[in-house]
Amino acid sequence: EGAVVKNLNVEASIQGVYNNAGVIAGYTQGNVTIENVTVTGKLDNCGGNSGGLVGVSDGNLTITNVKSEVDVASKPTIYVSALGGVVGNVNSGAVSISNLKMGGDIKANNRVGGVIGYCNDKTKITISNVSVNDGNFSMKGEKYVGGIIGEFAGESFNIDSVKLSHTVTSADSDLRSILARGDESAYAGGVIGYISQLSAESYVKNTLIECPV
Repeated sequence: EGAVVKNLNVEASIQGVYNNAGVIAGYTQGNVTIENVTVTGKLDNCGGNSGGLVGVSDGNLTITNVKSEVDVASKPTIYVSALGGVVGNVNSGAVSISNLKMGGDIKANNRVGGVIGYCNDKTKITISNVSVNDGNFSMKGEKYVGGIIGEFAGESFNIDSVKLSHTVTSADSDLRSILARGDESAYAGGVIGYISQLSAESYVKNTLIECPV
């Protein structure tokens, strides 16, 4: 049993959500599947735990055959954490993302990820067959900024067949696609910005990061 969202083409412009914003769902619980969905647009001036598709996931979330080109930007006047191009915060359970084409600019203070902003304790993440639409993406924040995951504090991650590429020109504001502006503990990574714990089951393979960090 569970919820299924499929065969949709959504263009959205969402502004000013205090927390838990997503074009498809602000919050998912239990077994949820999102498949054959295209999402474009923007989440602007949003609070924490916000993502291009889903704000917060509690339970088992499966995302497959999805195209996401959503710009996600936090409120400029407050400290905002956990923003992702697809999911903002994986709070519990497992998330599986496959056959994803992504794009867009993600901007927040903390835990900023191209796919997932933050993975909480005991979560399990599987990400495979991910590429960037037309080389158009960037993740920028002050701390814990990653091309795929901003901060990982979960149980395990399996990342396979991911290609992130971005052509830098002089018009790019910082000449970096993945940028952490903070102090010496800012932490930015092409795959994951910061990993606080790691199991032997975790791996990254067949993955290419072609962008400046």
